[in-house]
Amino acid sequence: MEKLKTNELSLGLNQTLRNDLVDNFEKIQKGVDGQSDSLNKQILDMLGNVAPQDQNEVTQARIDGNGKLYDTLKGRTDATQATAETALSEERDTSVEVQDARTNSSSQTYPTLKERMDNQENDLNNSINDKLAQISVVPETFTNLAALQSKYPTGKTGIFVTVDTGHKYIWSNNSWLDVGVYQSVGIAKGSVSYNNLDSQAKISQSAFFDIRKSALNRGYYQYLPFSYEIGAIDSSTGNDRDNANMLRTDFVQGDGKTWTFWDSNPDLYNYRLLSYQLDGTFKQLEFDWKSSDGSTLVSDVSLKYRLTLTTKDQTSANTLDGINAVRVTSDIDKAPYNPMDLWGSFDYMINIGAGKQPTIVVDHTASRITITMPNYSLFYFDNTQTGFTLQSSSDFFGKQFILENNNILVWDLDANNIFVQGVNTKRPNHNVLLASNIWGQMTNGYFKQFQGTPIKDALISITEPITNKQVIIATQSDNSLNITLPDSVMYTKQVAESWDKLVLKNNPLKISVPNNYTLILDLTDSTVKAVNSLISYKNYIMLGYNHYGNLKGQWSHWQTDTNFDGIPGYYHEDNYIDNKIDVINQNTQVQTGVSFAYFTDSHWGDNANQQGKLLDYISQQTSINQIFFGGDIPQAYGINSKLKDATNLYQKIVKSTKYPVYSVHGNHDLTIKTSSTSDQGLTENQLKQYDVLNRSNELKINGVLNKNYYYLDNPVQKVRFIILDDWSGIDTSIAHGVKAGITQDEIDWLLNVALDVDGYTFVILTHAPSDEQIPVYVPTNKILQQVLIAINNKQKFEWNEDNITASVDFSDTTNYVALHLSGHNHQDASHINNNVLSVSTICDALYNDDPNYTEQRQKGSINEQCIDVVSVDTTNRTIKMCRIGAGDDRSFNY
Repeated sequence: MEKLKTNELSLGLNQTLRNDLVDNFEKIQKGVDGQSDSLNKQILDMLGNVAPQDQNEVTQARIDGNGKLYDTLKGRTDATQATAETALSEERDTSVEVQDARTNSSSQTYPTLKERMDNQENDLNNSINDKLAQISVVPETFTNLAALQSKYPTGKTGIFVTVDTGHKYIWSNNSWLDVGVYQSVGIAKGSVSYNNLDSQAKISQSAFFDIRKSALNRGYYQYLPFSYEIGAIDSSTGNDRDNANMLRTDFVQGDGKTWTFWDSNPDLYNYRLLSYQLDGTFKQLEFDWKSSDGSTLVSDVSLKYRLTLTTKDQTSANTLDGINAVRVTSDIDKAPYNPMDLWGSFDYMINIGAGKQPTIVVDHTASRITITMPNYSLFYFDNTQTGFTLQSSSDFFGKQFILENNNILVWDLDANNIFVQGVNTKRPNHNVLLASNIWGQMTNGYFKQFQGTPIKDALISITEPITNKQVIIATQSDNSLNITLPDSVMYTKQVAESWDKLVLKNNPLKISVPNNYTLILDLTDSTVKAVNSLISYKNYIMLGYNHYGNLKGQWSHWQTDTNFDGIPGYYHEDNYIDNKIDVINQNTQVQTGVSFAYFTDSHWGDNANQQGKLLDYISQQTSINQIFFGGDIPQAYGINSKLKDATNLYQKIVKSTKYPVYSVHGNHDLTIKTSSTSDQGLTENQLKQYDVLNRSNELKINGVLNKNYYYLDNPVQKVRFIILDDWSGIDTSIAHGVKAGITQDEIDWLLNVALDVDGYTFVILTHAPSDEQIPVYVPTNKILQQVLIAINNKQKFEWNEDNITASVDFSDTTNYVALHLSGHNHQDASHINNNVLSVSTICDALYNDDPNYTEQRQKGSINEQCIDVVSVDTTNRTIKMCRIGAGDDRSFNY
C-alpha cells in the first residue's frame, strides 16, 4: 500500500504522543504490506509461469496466431468468420474452373487436369518432331519462283531457294513466302556498284572514279594513308592546336623508303612535315612550308610522321580540298611503269558485262547514227585492278540514243549518266567518250570497236573451283607465283543468270605466273594462262594480276599469308603436309612408347618464323603434345638489339603454341657478337638465360632452381626425358661468353637424382653431340657419353677428370637409354657407340650447313623450316623421325 505520511504531525502535540502515533502508523503499514505480498504469492502459485500480461484469459483470446491484437474478443471472432467464408467462396470458384479445364477444345474430358496437360504436351512434341523430320537441311533449288510454284502448288515443308534472286522461300498461310537472301557473303573487293554507294562516295572530287586523280597517274599503286582534319600542329612541340585555316593528318609510320610529296594545288596550300617517335613523342620538324611537287624524304621505320597544311590566302581550310591537294607516295608502292600510259587503250578501261554489245545502225544519207544500248551494264575499271569501280545504271538497258552529225555519246562517271551532247560542248570533268558522229562516221569512242567486230568476252566474271580441291598459290623468291589449279571451275558473267561448268585442260594442273603477268581463263581452249599482254585474246576471264608476288583480282582470296588452317598454303602443295600427318599418325601407333616434336638451332633473324604455326597444326592433327627446342635462339653476329629481338620473337612463338615448349640451353643462349672479327657484343647472365628458357615451365619440370637442366616424366609409358646443360660456363664480360662444359653439381644431380628410377626408358637431350663420330662433337661432353654407355651395358661408371669425380655402379640397372638427341652441328647425323644411339638434326634456321642436303633453302618454301616428329617404340625398340621441312624422314633401332 502507499506509505502513510508521518512527517506532517502538528508540532503542538506532545512529543510522547507524537512518537506513539508514528509507531502505530508503521505497524499498520507493515501489516497491510504483508497481506498484499501474501495475496500476490497465492496468485502466482495458481498461475505458474504465465506472464502477468497474459494472466487474463479474455486478454489472451484477443491475440490471434500471428500475434495480431484485437480490441475485443468479438472483433477477432468476426474477422475469423469472414476469412473462412472468403476461402470457401474461392474454393467453390476454383473447383468449377478446374472442372472446366479438364475438357479440351475437342470436347474430350480427362479425369484430372494434369492428365490433360501431359497429353497435350506429348501431342505438341510429336507434332514438332514430325515437322522437323520433314525439313531438309539442304535447300531444294529452283530456277525461279514460277518453277517452285509449278512443282509444289499446294506447298511443302522445307527451305527452297530460287537461283534468279538467291532468295529462300517457305510455305506459309497457303502461299510461298519470300523470306530474304538465303546466304550472304562478305563484300568482295571491287564488288560494290555505284548505285550502292552513299552520297559522300559519289562526290565529284572523289578520286575513286578517275584514274587520272589517283596514285596510278604518278606511277604508284597507292597513296600513303594520310587522313586530314581541321586543325594545326605546333611546329615546336608537335602538339595539336585549333586553327580553322589549317589542316593536319594522323600518323603514318615510316617504311624505310623514299617518300615523294605531291601538291596538285600549290596556289592554295603550303605543307610541312613533322616526325615523332613510335610512342608519340615529338622529334622534330622535318621540313617547313613547301608548295610544289617532288619534295622527297627517306622515311625512318623507327619514326612516324604527320602533315600539316595551311591555306595561302588565310581562308578556311577544307578537308576535301586538302586530300586532293597534297598526297604522299612511297617507293615501296612504285609501279614498274606508269599505268597512265595505257589511258588511251579503252580495252583496259571499259567492259560490257557478259560479252554483250550495243546495236549500231548508221544512216549515211542523213549522217545519223542510232545506238541501242545492250540489256547489260557497262563496267569502268582501272588497268591495274580486275574489279570494276563503276557500273552503269539499269535505266540505260536497251535505251536508244540518236547521234546527229557532230554529236557524241558521253558517260558521265560522276553522275553515272549516259547522254548525247554536241561535240563542241564542254564535257563533264570525269567522263568516257562512248561514240562520236562526224558526218555519219563513228570516228572515236569505246563503241567504235563494235562496228562489225565481235566484242571481247567479259573480263569481269566470277570463276570458282567446283571440286573439293582448292586453288593453292605459293610465292617464290623471284616474286613469281606457283599456282596449283583445280580440275574444273564454275563461272558466270557478272549479269548472267546461270553458272557454267568448265573442265580445265591444263596438264599438269599447275601454272607459274611471273611478276607483272596477268592470269586469265581462256574460254577458247579451256586453259588458264599467264600472259603479259591481253591484245591477242578475245574470249577470256581475268583471274588476277601478279604484283610483286601478290595476286590482285578475283582469285586473290586464295592467296593468304596463312591458309584457313593457320599454315602457309605452299605446305599444302601436292598434299605435302597432309602426307606428313599420315606418316606421323602411323608412327605414333605403338603399344608402348612416346612421340614428341623437336626442332633446334632456329637462330631467329635468319628464320622464316613458321614453326609455331606448323607445330600447332601438327598437334591439332595428331596425338603429339610435347615439344622440345634444342637451343640457339639468336643469330651468331649482329648488334646487341638483335639479341633482344630474337629473344622476344622466340618467346612470342613458343608461347603461342597450344602445348608448352621445353628448351635446351645452347651455346648462343643468350649471347651475340657484333661481327666475326670484333670482340664487341653481349652475353646475358645466368638468371636471364634461365628466365627466357625455362622459368615459364617450372611447374611442369623437375630440376634445380635457376639451372637449365631438368627431367620430365611420362609415368604411364615409363619414359623420362632428361635435358642437360652442356654449356654451363658463362662469362658476361665478353661476347660469345657461353662456354662448353658440365659441372660437378650437374653430374651429381644426373647420377643421384635424374637416373634414380627403375624400369624407365631414357631420352637424353643436349645441345651438342657427345659421340665423337657425330660432326662438331664437343669434348667436354665425353663424360656424358661414358655415363650413357655404362647404363646401356650395365657397367660401373667411374670418372676423375677435368675436376669432376664420380662413381656409380649400373650393373643392376633396369633402365635403358633409347636416344641421345642433339643439334649444334646443323646437320643430320647418327651413330651407335657401345649400344648408345646418338642423333643430330639439321638447323631450323635458313642455313645450308649440311653437306648432304644440297637443295637451296629459302623463305616461302616447304624447306624453310626443319622439325622432327620423333616416335619412340619401347616395345620394339625402334625410333621413327618424320621430317617437316628440309631433310628426310629417318628411322633407327636401339
